[in-house]
Amino acid sequence: MNNRVIGMLVASVLLAAPALAQEQEPAVDQQLWVDLYNHYYVSDKLEYYGDAGSRVLLEEPSWAQFYLRPAVRYHYRPILEFHGGMGLAYTFNADVQSDLLEIRLFQGMKIGWPTLGGLRLVHYVRVEERLFFYTDEAWAHDFQLRARYRLSTKIPLRRDRQWFLALSGEAFGQVGPVVEERFSDRLRLGIGVGHAIDKTWTVELHLVFQQSRVGEDAAFETTTYLFQLKLRRFVARRDYKNRRRGLEEE
Repeated sequence: MNNRVIGMLVASVLLAAPALAQEQEPAVDQQLWVDLYNHYYVSDKLEYYGDAGSRVLLEEPSWAQFYLRPAVRYHYRPILEFHGGMGLAYTFNADVQSDLLEIRLFQGMKIGWPTLGGLRLVHYVRVEERLFFYTDEAWAHDFQLRARYRLSTKIPLRRDRQWFLALSGEAFGQVGPVVEERFSDRLRLGIGVGHAIDKTWTVELHLVFQQSRVGEDAAFETTTYLFQLKLRRFVARRDYKNRRRGLEEE
C-alpha cells in the first residue's frame, strides 16, 4: 500500500474524531491505560489468551481500575474466529464512597474480510453480560447486557512488517434496561503504532478518542482521550506449521 493511501486513512481517522463531538461543550477527561496481553497456542486452531492491566483517570476527581480478562479463541478459518471469556475488574473511586466490582462474560466473532490492496478489514462483533457490585450499598448489584462492534485494520510500514500502523473504530450499545451512571454507550476512534520486537514480544502505543453517554436518549456529552500502552507476548508449545497470530490479535 502506497504512502498516499496510508496518509488518506490516517487523515480520515484524525478528522473524524472531532466530528463526533456535539455542538454543546462536552465534559473532557484523559485516561492512561496499560495492558499486558499473553497469547498461548494450545494447537494450530485453539488459543488461550488474555490481558491484565490498569486504567487511571488523569484529572480530579480521580479513579483507578485494575482488571483481568482470560479468554479462548478458536481459529475456525483464516478469515473467521470465535471468542469467549470472562473479565474481573475492580474500580477505586476517590470522589465517591462506593467502589465497583464488575464480573463480565463475553462471546464474540471476528471476520477478516474483505482484503483490498493488501489491506484486510477486521469486523469484531461481541456480546457482554455484565454484573456490577457496589461496595457502599451492602454489595447491591446491577446487571447489564451490552453489544459491541469494531472495525479495524493494521497497515505494515515496512516490508518485514516489524512496524505497523493500527486504525480502529468501535461502537458500544446497551441492550435492555439502562444501568444509571454507567457509560455503556460509547463511540471510539483510534490510531496507533506498533513494533514487533521479535517473535515473542510486540509493543503498541495508541491514541483513542472516545465519546460516552448514559442511555439511548441522552447525548454523547463526555469526551475522553485515551493514551494506551499495549504489550503482547506470544507463546507456543511447539512451532506449529500453520500457526497464525489471529485477526488483529485482540
